[in-house]
Amino acid sequence: MRNNVFIASLFTLWMSVSVAVPAQADHSEAHQWLDRMSHALRETAYDGVFVYEQGDHMHSLRIVHAVKDGVEHERLVHMDGEPREIIRKGHEITCVHPGDEKVRLDHAVPAGAFAQRFFGESVSNLKAYAADMGKPVRVAGHDAVTVVLTPQDEWRYGHRLALEQSSGLLLRSELVDVAGHVLERFQFTSLSLGDVPEAALQPSAKGHAVPHHMPAPAAADTVPAHWKLAWVPAEFTMAMSDVSRNAGDKSGVQMYTDGLVGFSVFVETASAEQPEVVMQHGATVVYSRTMPLGGTGLHTVTVVGEIPVLAARKLAASVQAVETPNVQ
Repeated sequence: MRNNVFIASLFTLWMSVSVAVPAQADHSEAHQWLDRMSHALRETAYDGVFVYEQGDHMHSLRIVHAVKDGVEHERLVHMDGEPREIIRKGHEITCVHPGDEKVRLDHAVPAGAFAQRFFGESVSNLKAYAADMGKPVRVAGHDAVTVVLTPQDEWRYGHRLALEQSSGLLLRSELVDVAGHVLERFQFTSLSLGDVPEAALQPSAKGHAVPHHMPAPAAADTVPAHWKLAWVPAEFTMAMSDVSRNAGDKSGVQMYTDGLVGFSVFVETASAEQPEVVMQHGATVVYSRTMPLGGTGLHTVTVVGEIPVLAARKLAASVQAVETPNVQ
């Protein structure tokens, strides 16, 4: 259970600030900048250091990003705490860390907006937010424009984005609640744009290098589901579904995105009733409860994502069993 929550947290962070190009393009200035940002995150070569604040915790990381022969290369280096590096080449990632060979995914990547997700393309637009231009700012020595995204309902948070003037690269992001309080923030403190030498993409930390492959899963609508959500906030669409292949086992995970943020819902068999769990770290909530599901006994439902607690609680309560043929 604990590992699933941490993995879900990691996946949710990978999906963060991955703005989709609207299906029906809004040609306002703010949406044009969002289009530029979505391309810049994938296509721009850069080398920089950023801070990532989540609740009362702050991390400092270096990121190097480049595209070589059409394949994204990325290196994340933890600048504080134990030495750790994440090396990515396309869908292959390698975690370099000290200690034994057991990879602690919960400590692997508190990387916020810069760690790219590996679960296909965004499938929604940004109708759930009003996009407006803010005042010009300066971040890490670069002139930047500001885009303010205001949620249109109570089921998500607002965003304030600072985008580099020449490239559209995201320089600063703040997730804010309805009162305007900042829940999470990341910001470059230094940044160089342009060609990145090959050596800068190679690991320097000593330790165990453990490879992982993040395959693109089957399309959500082709996977036989053992359960469904009777309620999902407007504009959130399923991006991934993975279910147990054991007959009668309703375990699985579904991931949803609104084009800007995402949440994951895990269902797994429970041996006994457990107390409700609510944890919030910055903008990320972990909500868990046990409940009967389709006459097959108790199951634990866990929701993890950058959404308000009320949304996570309502999502968990909406899980319903679906009778499907046995999956061989």
